[in-house]
Amino acid sequence: MTGRALRTGLLAATIVFGIGGHAAAMDAEHKLAIGVRADAAPFSFAKGGSLIKGGRGGDGLRRASDGRQYDGYVVRICAAVMRRLQRDYGPSLQVEVVEVNAADRFEKLRSGEIDILCDPATITDARVGEFTTTMPVYLSGISFAAHRPESMVSRGSFCKSIVGIVGGTTAEFSGVYDILVSGEWPRFRDALQAMLNGQQWETIEDTDCAAANAAGKQTAGPQRPVREGPPIRTFDTHVELARAFCAGEILYYVADVEIIQRNLDEACEGAYVLAKETYADQRYGIFARTDADRARGNAPLILEFYSVLAQLVYASPSILIDAFNETFAGYDASRKLNLLYWSLLGPFKLR
Repeated sequence: MTGRALRTGLLAATIVFGIGGHAAAMDAEHKLAIGVRADAAPFSFAKGGSLIKGGRGGDGLRRASDGRQYDGYVVRICAAVMRRLQRDYGPSLQVEVVEVNAADRFEKLRSGEIDILCDPATITDARVGEFTTTMPVYLSGISFAAHRPESMVSRGSFCKSIVGIVGGTTAEFSGVYDILVSGEWPRFRDALQAMLNGQQWETIEDTDCAAANAAGKQTAGPQRPVREGPPIRTFDTHVELARAFCAGEILYYVADVEIIQRNLDEACEGAYVLAKETYADQRYGIFARTDADRARGNAPLILEFYSVLAQLVYASPSILIDAFNETFAGYDASRKLNLLYWSLLGPFKLR
């Protein structure tokens, strides 16, 4: 049996486990570690205010060590499942909330530091080959933000970092590549493609930089048309990336469209232009590492997490619809997202 077939079989076994398998284990001590992000609003983020309140996801998840709260669309889905499990298990179930970032989230899942990853994690062949995941719970798309044309004159030359991305996300390589393939950014195509191909950015020559260098921004003598920074600049978090974009340190912010909008609406007060389309679909799933968890005795509980999630997804109203309505007030779902919900739920209604 292949790894993927085994994972499928394990998920199917949740039905059997959910019928009666957990009853005998409810008196034992259990612990689930849930990984969440601080920077991936509106899907998984640390609450600094009251962006979202109430609903089936409650107020999201709270870290017991310091009371820090996390919220967002994916967090609310996970929180609703955990409340159901805590109702069934009572005090024997302990929930540990662990903050992760885009770069280390799958390593923490791989090592067993977390059991469930509740963030906007795109379902890819590589990830499905290694981890267990749910059905898609959301569909987003890679896009980019640019500065308003009137602001570019005051933001200096084009001889700076072109694109900003968050490391460890699908935007890091495939997102930038898909945007280039679509025909965007022809002025910067050669520099961006060279960096995607692994060339050291200090050796990438760019005619946009020649005039600035010759004007005395570098040392005297023969000038090479090199950039002031890497064509593709990597950031640890979306908060850092949004701040750099708003400060004019990069020209384009590449990420999933809802994450761009939420971060730049707060950091730049809306002073940006969003691309008119998305360039690659991003289907989010909730990931777990059942192989490592089986050694710790957590596999049955993780499988029950998936079983309860399936019940809440296919309930009426679905937890997906409730989480959307609670998270995206005033936001119109895309045609593709509506089709995803319809394929899972049949007829549904968003507020």
